[in-house]
Amino acid sequence: MDISRFFRMLARLRFPRFIGDAAQGLCLTSPINNTPADTVATATLTLNAIAPGNLFESGQQMALMQSVQDTSGQGGTYTLSLTVQDAYGTTVARYTDHVVLTPNGTFARQVMIDTQKLGWYNATAMLQSASTVVATASSSLALLPPPVNRPEPASPWGIGGGGAWLGIRFDENGAARSFQRMYKAGIAWSREELFWNNLEPSQGTWNWAAFDASMLQAREHHVLMMGLLDYWASWSIPEGWNSRTDTIDWQTALANFTHFCYQVVNRYKPGGVLARQMGWTDGYGIHYWEIWNEPTTSQYWRSDGTHYGLLLKAAKDGIKRADPDAFLIGSNGGTDFDQQAIQVAGITSYDAIAIHIYASRDTTPEATNYVKIIQSMRSFLNENGGQHVEIWLTETGWDLLQGVSAWDQANFIVRAQIASVAAGVARSFIFTLQYAGEGWGLMTDNGEPRLSYTAYATLTDQFRGLQPAGEEPMGAALRAYIYAGDDRVVGAVWSVAQTGTLEMDVEHEEIEVYDLMNTLVGRACNGHLTVDLTGSPRFLRSRTASAARLGQIIREGKVIGIVPPGIDIATIHPADE
Repeated sequence: MDISRFFRMLARLRFPRFIGDAAQGLCLTSPINNTPADTVATATLTLNAIAPGNLFESGQQMALMQSVQDTSGQGGTYTLSLTVQDAYGTTVARYTDHVVLTPNGTFARQVMIDTQKLGWYNATAMLQSASTVVATASSSLALLPPPVNRPEPASPWGIGGGGAWLGIRFDENGAARSFQRMYKAGIAWSREELFWNNLEPSQGTWNWAAFDASMLQAREHHVLMMGLLDYWASWSIPEGWNSRTDTIDWQTALANFTHFCYQVVNRYKPGGVLARQMGWTDGYGIHYWEIWNEPTTSQYWRSDGTHYGLLLKAAKDGIKRADPDAFLIGSNGGTDFDQQAIQVAGITSYDAIAIHIYASRDTTPEATNYVKIIQSMRSFLNENGGQHVEIWLTETGWDLLQGVSAWDQANFIVRAQIASVAAGVARSFIFTLQYAGEGWGLMTDNGEPRLSYTAYATLTDQFRGLQPAGEEPMGAALRAYIYAGDDRVVGAVWSVAQTGTLEMDVEHEEIEVYDLMNTLVGRACNGHLTVDLTGSPRFLRSRTASAARLGQIIREGKVIGIVPPGIDIATIHPADE
């Protein structure tokens, strides 16, 4: 049934509005009919969102709409329950009602969930007739810190494919929903793919409307874009491409790509064609441009680093003619591939290089060697005179369909982000926000938050305005990173082995401890602080300690329950050392 039609129907029905209250045990009964109490009738049960995406801000009360409809034509008497649990499986609220449905009748109630603790929640509704379960429904919700109503260009935290695959993964409304969910989670950046074939389906014919809509939504929700320029237009495929015969020579294909880059950048740059048409005076636009996605992947490229170097030169020519201040990002294809590209295009052909790191199935970020991969790329760039070239991690993530639990996905994403930025990554993008039918993404297929969404929102909130200040050597089994800003320092600690505790002497320092759901779980007391060490990061936040002092406190703490701690790991030094 069409949802809008359904709610118009509800509006015509007469029944009291229900507000769930676990403490008072309120219940609601619909008008009584003559259906025997023990009759089992067929009915549907749904949980509908009150807020978009079931996302609520601190200070708001979470709520859901429960709806029941008789589909048997007989009516019946039911028990309707709703149980709400937090991320750890603890029940925080439970509501029960007796419902009497008339034949083909409908009952609805709005349930206000009585908790103000930040985090992720799962609501499960059950409809019973006597002892028989007739129907169930579930929904996930999140209570989050208030979002920041401004762009955050210094933030390293991003999402890959957030909203702009219009006509492919999202329509215009879908893009709006995606950017709204990014904004709520404090995600500053979206890596958005501008498909050449979509924007210029035939030579000289431009289709701007779809991506214009995405730009407008991104700006409205304060999300910054990194534009990804890629894939050959169907009318400009170069020779040697995937054994196709409808090809043109490379020089012509490259000239066409140059023109494509110029037109796109000229339209979407700060102060570009779109900005002038919309009257924007805030400087919003795309300043950062990545050239091609995964050029060594056969389905996208089927070529070598030499040809990619030619593509880099062609792209740079078009981009810089449109915007001399544009920031260019090349795509990594492996050492030999990258070396060939540099020999053709030069190390100054880009300002950053994009890398992708994916773990094998359920492998942790530490076992995947995120830090070593990043350090190896830094060494390669430096050896080629690319000390100025930044490293951007433009895709990484874990697939729930590959043996990773919801908690693993949340833990691994946050651990990978913290370690990667500390290792020298300038921007780090998780793949992806939502990918229907797949295990990737921070949102479910129906647009509700996963545990990983709330965990990422905790990361962006805890580290907002902070920069990496180093890693403390805690042995092979533990990780401890320090981030610092003008008003506070935050340390993140976790175990990659057994669970245990870290007992610290903090003297006069004021330190609070938060979990991955952004819940305050401890604070320094009488000069002492104990922190749980698990695979789920704990955040130690202080407004009195310096970065060096917090690092010392963590480093000198006593580890209990993790034996032996293991050998020392290579320390990531602060950028200014």
